Amino acid sequence: MLRVPGGTSSLMKEKASGGDVRVVYSPFEAVEIARKNPGKEIVFLGIGFETTAPMTAQVLEKKPPDNFSVLCSHRVVPPAMDFLLKAGMKLTGS
Repeated sequence: MLRVPGGTSSLMKEKASGGDVRVVYSPFEAVEIARKNPGKEIVFLGIGFETTAPMTAQVLEKKPPDNFSVLCSHRVVPPAMDFLLKAGMKLTGS
């Protein structure tokens, strides 16, 4: 996600310009950063498919600090598979 271009920038460009952009491997790690930095707003970018959404939900259920928020961009697999099939992609099993 660091290199994905946005409307005017990317997370990589913002980090290079001095923005506090960090790669974390779970939303729990982002909550810990929020607890250690109460003066900063910490935003976790929740991305992925069905398997990653429950961890994000679990963090929110546990009442994270007020300076923690989630920008949720989880997706489900069936529409993605449908798109690939309609686009003519051949899907093969292993």
